[in-house]
Amino acid sequence: MQYIESYQSGFRRQRGASMAGTLVLLLLGAAVLTVTIKLIPIYIDSWTIREAAAKVMQDEDIGRQGDREIVSRLQSQLNINGIRDFDSKNIVIKRDRGVLTLTLDYEVRTHIVKNIDAILSFNNQFETSLGRD
Repeated sequence: MQYIESYQSGFRRQRGASMAGTLVLLLLGAAVLTVTIKLIPIYIDSWTIREAAAKVMQDEDIGRQGDREIVSRLQSQLNINGIRDFDSKNIVIKRDRGVLTLTLDYEVRTHIVKNIDAILSFNNQFETSLGRD
């Protein structure tokens, strides 16, 4: 009998989350949502840049093209896909021992809120055989 009374009195003491606790959870949720909304488009653009570079590297005559032509084709692919602010200075092309390497090494800085910024670094490397004719 005493167990039932203490069990029932425990229910009377439970009142749910406090106003301060609820406010903290709402602020934390808003912060996570804000960061997510700011960062997801950057990752989508990075994926698009990677896909464009992979498409350019799959071209059969890539080994016969000069560096400027490869960069131009990549920039064209990026423009088609809506990536207009990618700097071609972030593209490095190397030819060594029958292998063509395309490296995209860049950072994206985005404003989060007030004086808080996020810097995301991306380093993508693609290789293809030049194929000796």
